[in-house]
Amino acid sequence: MSFSRKELVASYVAKVGSGSMDYSQIAAELKAKGIDPEESTVLLRCIDRDLLRMAEMEKRRQSGKTMLWVGLGITLIGVTYTLLSYLRVYETGGSYLLFYGPILAGIGIAVLGKMRMG
Repeated sequence: MSFSRKELVASYVAKVGSGSMDYSQIAAELKAKGIDPEESTVLLRCIDRDLLRMAEMEKRRQSGKTMLWVGLGITLIGVTYTLLSYLRVYETGGSYLLFYGPILAGIGIAVLGKMRMG
């Protein structure tokens, strides 16, 4: 029987990912298609590997999203305090504070988060 390992793995990863099929059903279906047990084991390992990679990528994307929002929040705090300081310049004798630390750190964290998201 002619089959493409890549196509089979991709289709079963989609089915397992959607929850419509589990590993025992895949093994039974592969056996019904006439695929030998050794190749079936290799396919199941490939499917498992791809599913783990997808889960890891999703986890990494979520942590990147969190980092992005935290970075933007820290940047917003720095900009807000800088603007408040600038608005009070007349009361403090003509000087104000530039909160560049939180602004730059927040931008850096946001950029790292965006990079993690891919």
